[in-house]
Amino acid sequence: MNKLFICVAILAITSSALGAEKVIGDWEGLTNEGWEDHQAMANAGWTQDIYVDDPTLMPSVYQWGDAWASSGYTSLETSVTGWGWKMRRYINADFMTYSKLEFDIYATPQAGSSATWAQVQQIAFSGKTNGWWTAAGSEFDIGMGTAMHCVLDFSAYHTSTYFNAGDYMSVVFALNAGAPVNFYIDDVKLVTPDPATMAFLGLGGLALLRRKK
Repeated sequence: MNKLFICVAILAITSSALGAEKVIGDWEGLTNEGWEDHQAMANAGWTQDIYVDDPTLMPSVYQWGDAWASSGYTSLETSVTGWGWKMRRYINADFMTYSKLEFDIYATPQAGSSATWAQVQQIAFSGKTNGWWTAAGSEFDIGMGTAMHCVLDFSAYHTSTYFNAGDYMSVVFALNAGAPVNFYIDDVKLVTPDPATMAFLGLGGLALLRRKK
């Protein structure tokens, strides 16, 4: 199947109209917005929902990022010291409406850390009636101190093998780093670009993430 994953360092300012869009993580209200900690739930035997702002996880594992955000004033910061499933969310939306998952990400070594690399190890999805699967190409390196805008095209999965009309979806991020790293994730959304946007992306258009002062 034809799958596309693009993750680019930020080079220029652009603007383009979008079609359908559903923001599923910007954290401007300083709430969990439905995002859970995958590993904590697994450790609890999947008997309860454990959200990223749970007192047992914040601020040791997660906190509201106040050093970097791609839009607004807040990102979700998470501490990573090795491979592991991290952020997870169930989304009540007709998955067939959307064709892309977009998000902004930034990684930096923790104080005193010797980290030189970090990566998104996997992005996995599930539909209402089907099991978990990992999106092809959803593993990529993140340069230390480099803001990146990432786009996962999942339109090839718009089949009954993966999703049915009206399905909700689940998405989970697996993050990895060679030494303690802080990841900042922001502006997570599902998107169906309009034709003008698709043409723009085809020409290699990039958007500027701004480092919050």
